[in-house]
Amino acid sequence: MKIAAWGNDSGSKNWRLLNPFKYLRMKGIAAYVSEHGINSQEANWADVNVVQFCTDKRGIAYLRRLQQEQGKKLVVECDDWLDLNEDSPFNIDHQRYDARWVIVRTMEVADMVTTTTKYLANKLRQYNSNVRVLPNYIDLDEWNFIPLPNETKSIRIGWVGSVSHINDMKMLVEPLRRICKEFKNVLLVLMGDPRIASLFEGMPVESEMGVPFEAYPSKLRSLRLDIGLAPLQDNEFNRCKSNIKWIEYSIIGVPGVYSPIVYTDEINQSVHFDGIYGQVAENPEQWYRCIKNYIICENLRKDIGSRSRGCVLSGYTLKTNVKKWVKAYRSLTRRKNVI
Repeated sequence: MKIAAWGNDSGSKNWRLLNPFKYLRMKGIAAYVSEHGINSQEANWADVNVVQFCTDKRGIAYLRRLQQEQGKKLVVECDDWLDLNEDSPFNIDHQRYDARWVIVRTMEVADMVTTTTKYLANKLRQYNSNVRVLPNYIDLDEWNFIPLPNETKSIRIGWVGSVSHINDMKMLVEPLRRICKEFKNVLLVLMGDPRIASLFEGMPVESEMGVPFEAYPSKLRSLRLDIGLAPLQDNEFNRCKSNIKWIEYSIIGVPGVYSPIVYTDEINQSVHFDGIYGQVAENPEQWYRCIKNYIICENLRKDIGSRSRGCVLSGYTLKTNVKKWVKAYRSLTRRKNVI
């Protein structure tokens, strides 16, 4: 079987296409992620064409013809819910380019939709009955390095993300202000859009610019964080998010505080946030107490950081879980010996 894919320009392209496809090739499957827009040469070469949040109407129409006339399979990879919050920066683009309509229509005619969590899969089944859950797993070729300890006297509390999470970060302003007043050795390390750092004016902040995804693992490690934060407001868009932040913090040995709407869902039953692999905070008071627990107890930080890293290494790697991608794509054909 030959698989061609077209992804977007975000980090999800690496998580959802580039890295899994590398491991598919290790299994002897011809899996290729294009660096160009949808084109006839690549689409005709493939038995299965995969698109990720694609809004190229002409390209989709061509893939649809190949599907109808030649029996080539069409797959949509979708890792976000489509009904965006009014405050989301991406909402403007969806309205301007009618992107949601194109994505939904493509899912409706696709042979399969792949996604990250059971919760999101249940949402997407209104558009297509054949939705496969392929959770996020980490590529150890990019992330398998020894965590770097913080050798300064400060407690480095970190967050990494885009400006699309600015409303999520607003819930941390009050608890972090309390933390900074109570502990003079705290430093907030915020990596991403400078507008996030502006929320924490008057607090000790180290602002780091984002980097290309190829440099991201090393950059995140170099921040030498003691504590990682992953806040999410409770709304439908965020409920469809996955556990990437937990994976990223954990693989570099950083203990985290997480919002419960994603990090305690049914797909992560093996991840217990009862002090073993992280802490969960639902309101400002809980955020304050969880962060304070980490600050005053170095052993707690080390224990949770070490345990969560071990959990990722043992169960959340692509090398171990690529068989799920093989099974999903194999299901598209009746010929069992194609792959």
